[in-house]
Amino acid sequence: MVVSGEEGVAKPDLAIIREAPRRCGCDLGESTWLVGDDPRADIPAAVSAGIRCIWLAKGREWPDCHVGPNFTAEELPDALDVLLNQAQ
Repeated sequence: MVVSGEEGVAKPDLAIIREAPRRCGCDLGESTWLVGDDPRADIPAAVSAGIRCIWLAKGREWPDCHVGPNFTAEELPDALDVLLNQAQ
């Protein structure tokens, strides 16, 4: 997990997107996912990076502002279910 406040860089800057896989000793790739709740920063960053993404809706409708996420989940436990199901 990478937190923008701790890194000094925020999405949609791809530097923060690249940091998590770097910490794991790998590159951005097929197994990289972004889970986020900001439709104007998180999801466009994932799309720009070419990785899959899950939007945490938290009771909100998707705004008509950008390309949509690959998946939508209400809360983090639901996003984890999506990740586990997609990994199979």
